[in-house]
Amino acid sequence: MSFDDLIGEYDLPRAEDTQALGFRIGRSLKGGEVIICHAPMGAGKTCLAQGIAKGLGVNRVVNSPTFNMIKVYRGDPLIFYHVDAYRLEDAKENRDIGLWDFLTDEEGVTYIEWPEYVMSDLKGVGTMLQVELSICPDGSRKARISCVRE
Repeated sequence: MSFDDLIGEYDLPRAEDTQALGFRIGRSLKGGEVIICHAPMGAGKTCLAQGIAKGLGVNRVVNSPTFNMIKVYRGDPLIFYHVDAYRLEDAKENRDIGLWDFLTDEEGVTYIEWPEYVMSDLKGVGTMLQVELSICPDGSRKARISCVRE
């Protein structure tokens, strides 16, 4: 998997810009990719997910899986696994929700919010796209995209 065309920093003055970046990411995916998103509350993680889902051909409302921990959306042709790891407490819970199954599904894409809670379970996944969202003093957002290998 090569994410070279996505690597870089992006200014995101409006929510629509965050969604557009997500759409661009979604359109570039082929299946089997894992995207991890580090960001504080309110920085646009779900906005980015909405764009990725749209880029994958998902035609449903995409919202945060905070209380569900994972939501699955059928796209065309890929499945979008949207994971919110904030409430996951340990590796056993990660296994219970089937995290590894999603991570290794070549017909899907896994997007993980709050990945710091599951990083130990991401070992062996390979190259992941890492998105770091931040909130600027003026209220706009910035994104920094890089690749990480686990």
